[in-house]
Amino acid sequence: MKLREFLNNELMEMANVATKRTGLNQVIWISSKMGSHGPRIKVSNNNSKFDLSDNFSVSISDNPEVISGEVKIKNSDLKKIKEWIKLNRNVLMKLWEGQYDDHTDAILDLKPIKG
Repeated sequence: MKLREFLNNELMEMANVATKRTGLNQVIWISSKMGSHGPRIKVSNNNSKFDLSDNFSVSISDNPEVISGEVKIKNSDLKKIKEWIKLNRNVLMKLWEGQYDDHTDAILDLKPIKG
């Protein structure tokens, strides 16, 4: 099954984005606006899967910052996450604002970080 077919068959209110799609060591959780908090992604402190009990949030902005949770990853990994957010800020904000029908196109529009 192709990636697009798989994603189109899933309910996509939120999605984990695997490391092979981001180029990061951590699993990223993306979503559309779901409440009163501002634009953010969640990052798992567990490199192999998204862990709902062990993660932190980073703002989607020109200058991404950790806004909640405890960061347990290397500083170099956090720096790459912030670079990835900057690289994909437009896609992440369009998704946050509900400008995608589902997460399929957003996930496919994301660019992986190099190196």
